[in-house]
Amino acid sequence: MKQTYRTGWRYRRSLLAACVTLCVIAFLATHMPLDNLPSGMPSDKVMPFVASGILSAVLLLTLTAYRHNRNKRDLIVLFSMMLYAGFDELTQRFVNRHTSFYDWVADMGGAVAAILLMEIALAIIRRCSDRTSA
Repeated sequence: MKQTYRTGWRYRRSLLAACVTLCVIAFLATHMPLDNLPSGMPSDKVMPFVASGILSAVLLLTLTAYRHNRNKRDLIVLFSMMLYAGFDELTQRFVNRHTSFYDWVADMGGAVAAILLMEIALAIIRRCSDRTSA
């Protein structure tokens, strides 16, 4: 009998809370006026790539815990990040920051990279758990 794969099902609420918290923190961080940013920040495109990747990874883990299948959760993460990154870029102009299509592209690159890496990691974990349960 094949055991179903359940990652983090006990931690659904914690993952959901972490996901929402990270989204709020990322939104607030990207809406700080340029004068208030700390010096020595990494490249303008590295930050959106990394932040979007982290948000995407946590969202993917959250959806995995809620037992969404792979195709559905990947599409949810991709479209959610498209909307979130677009909204984030469009609203930055209200705090004297510039709106950049290339920042949105960097956001999407981070999301795609995170989806690929997380799905590979989940497949490895699934394969290992199937071997131990067999």
